[in-house]
Amino acid sequence: MGRTNPTYRRFLDGQREQWSGYRRALRYESKQDFDSIFAYAERYADAAGYLNRTDPSTALLVSMLIGVEAERRQLAATNPAKLQEISAIRRENQGAKTIIFVEYIDQMGHAYAAADLAVCRAGALTCSELTVTGTPAVLVPSPNVTADHQTKNARSLERAGAAVWLDEADLDAHLETVLLDLLGNSDRRARMAEAARDRARPDAAETIARDVLALADRYRTN
Repeated sequence: MGRTNPTYRRFLDGQREQWSGYRRALRYESKQDFDSIFAYAERYADAAGYLNRTDPSTALLVSMLIGVEAERRQLAATNPAKLQEISAIRRENQGAKTIIFVEYIDQMGHAYAAADLAVCRAGALTCSELTVTGTPAVLVPSPNVTADHQTKNARSLERAGAAVWLDEADLDAHLETVLLDLLGNSDRRARMAEAARDRARPDAAETIARDVLALADRYRTN
């Protein structure tokens, strides 16, 4: 602990200076991104020091990629009306800087592919996507839906071993414990993913369409 790596750090300072002209030409927002990338390189300087004798440029690149990967893992979609409020909280809480809040995720397939675990509502389409993609989930049913159908969905997936059902009223008391338990147990997440895929019906639309057409043909011939 407390290890210093002067060779790597000197290399990093040199690279920062070498790229200073490039940085000056960037827009303000991009300058912040540029600084973040170099902050990643500095954050992992102790580990990078082990490559001092080989190629510090490789250590620089790997450190940057680790930092970017850490941010990529943490993505949260939120109601557009809440985005400004959440962004203000994020600015105040420096510990939340690595969580990326967006109004809408256009490519949900990419988000599912990147996710180790989803925390979401339990609507029918969401549950269908979770099962088709084999994504373990913590399901928090919305209390403001007809006949409390999201709770029924969440219970069904929990019984199947594909999800953990958590009431909205219990979030403050239990969400952190549930998340830490699941994120720290890759075997359990793998079992949940397998259970989710077992529940999936990726050809459901085709099956329904085929049955409707068959029913229409029956009535047409009668």
